[in-house]
Amino acid sequence: MDESTVTEVGTDGEIVINMRSTSRLRAVATSKDGGVNFGEIKFDTGLQDPVCEASITTIFNAKNESNNGVVMFSNPNMAKSRSKLTIKFSDDNA
Repeated sequence: MDESTVTEVGTDGEIVINMRSTSRLRAVATSKDGGVNFGEIKFDTGLQDPVCEASITTIFNAKNESNNGVVMFSNPNMAKSRSKLTIKFSDDNA
């Protein structure tokens, strides 16, 4: 896998890495120790991908420390074509 990107989710320092793969699905893994170790790589059936780069980031509300933030993910939402650029968001730590 390549073209990976990471983002912090929640307020406890958990990190998610999102990776390009040839499976036509995005590969993801999480780390609970700030990125020193990552868990099992899983393929997210909700994130189809035409084998190209994607982006993920978390937007936190600085005024609300208990806020988990909003995870934003963007890629072409197609299995084979690099078209239909899409932004998806999650307010439950992805």
